[in-house]
Amino acid sequence: MIGGVNSAIYSIGYFIEGVYALALNALLISCPVQIYTFFTWKKHAYKEATKFKVMDWWQRVLLCIGTVVGIVVTYIILINVEGSSQQILDAITFVVGTVATFTVAFAYMETIVYNLLNATMTFILWLVPCISGNLSNIPYLIISIFSLYCQILASIKWVQLYKEQKYEQRRKGEG
Repeated sequence: MIGGVNSAIYSIGYFIEGVYALALNALLISCPVQIYTFFTWKKHAYKEATKFKVMDWWQRVLLCIGTVVGIVVTYIILINVEGSSQQILDAITFVVGTVATFTVAFAYMETIVYNLLNATMTFILWLVPCISGNLSNIPYLIISIFSLYCQILASIKWVQLYKEQKYEQRRKGEG
């Protein structure tokens, strides 16, 4: 729930920095989907998370193809938007972040890959202007480092919970 509100607040900063795809993602996708996720996960609760599932191989292939196509289309749009900055990183973080938001909502284990990729790309997105001398982005860079750290910890926890869920399913099937 707090993540949804946080996304709406972050969208303001993203608009100011000219990363428009990230701003739209935070406001129009991440905010409402995180609120939806809160209620869905409560309905299928498992400890402090939810019951996780894994995509079929063909779902993974379609997701990867859709991700690449989405990045290309978003990049083409962004290079034509005046004031847009870091279009390729903005496109990648927009699409990968959108996919991550939805895979979280539906409790897919593939979320781990997308969340880690998104956190890494977001770190790079804020590192580039800092290296270029735009030190006003240091707060975003610090937050992105912390976010990457949190995603690593969350990924470890997801794997632990998924293994635990699979163990319990096998045990119930045996008994």
